[in-house]
Amino acid sequence: MIKNKSRREFFSIIGFIGLACGIAGYIYSALRFIFPNILYEPPTSFRIGKPEQYKINSPVFIRERHIFVFYDLQGIYSISSICTHLGCSVNWKHGKESFECPCHGSIFDKDGRVKKGAAPRPLERYAVELAADGNLIVNTGARVDPTYRLKV
Repeated sequence: MIKNKSRREFFSIIGFIGLACGIAGYIYSALRFIFPNILYEPPTSFRIGKPEQYKINSPVFIRERHIFVFYDLQGIYSISSICTHLGCSVNWKHGKESFECPCHGSIFDKDGRVKKGAAPRPLERYAVELAADGNLIVNTGARVDPTYRLKV
């Protein structure tokens, strides 16, 4: 079949295929523009239970939300478990009362302040509120200073 075609016809067919691919690509990109990608992110506010569920001086790690919740004599507060150096997940060391990053050795105190290591700033602190139904709500969109505590 190809032997019977001239050189001109061969290049005409190749040109037509190239043109068809170009038009198809244009139509595809136009359709992708009409129907954009939508990223669904988790909400910044979420419930973490009632204050009675938390023991005094016993931090609780909520893995799905990457936060630690502390309840001490001054109140309840939450700290991010994401290291401010490279985003590793820090671990709470009960005996040392500190957070330790396993990646590059940053150490943070109980309030999230940098004690040692490569971390450029303290761990993020999030606002904790009490809802009308008595549940605690953490808002990761609202950063608070290290002295913030929800009085319960």
